[in-house]
Amino acid sequence: MSPFEFRLSPSAWLLGVVFACLFTTAAAAQGKVRPDSIIDLVYLGGPDCPYCRAWEAKELPQLRKMEEYKHIRFTHVLKKIPQPVPQPAELPAHLKPMYDQMTRQTRGRGGSPQFVLLLDGVAVHGGFGTPAYHNLLPTMTELVTQKTGKPIPLQLY
Repeated sequence: MSPFEFRLSPSAWLLGVVFACLFTTAAAAQGKVRPDSIIDLVYLGGPDCPYCRAWEAKELPQLRKMEEYKHIRFTHVLKKIPQPVPQPAELPAHLKPMYDQMTRQTRGRGGSPQFVLLLDGVAVHGGFGTPAYHNLLPTMTELVTQKTGKPIPLQLY
């Protein structure tokens, strides 16, 4: 079979399209960073979650020491493990308009901890669990670098 005869199954094609759209959205948002942009890091979790408590004990103090932290707006949204992103009425005022973006990024699922990185109200990265947090850190560093115009060395997470 020649390479030109290769065909994707409909589900593989659809998955590729979804990833391409997500990548394009994140890349486009990253390309629009301005000096007055607002970079939000939203942490969703609560005291009923042992993984959240572990993240708060180990990762949160390290985050607060990072140069990037000075240039982001960090918000902890309390939620129980099975709960998805809380309804807008339960969110802090600055996050209410971003509810749809956060829900889209977390796929409306429950579980904790969840993390969402937003640029000017548009979700650019996020997901479920501490690995998702570690995966979004390079994007956060890049956004802050673009915002400030000052290179920030990428840390190994």
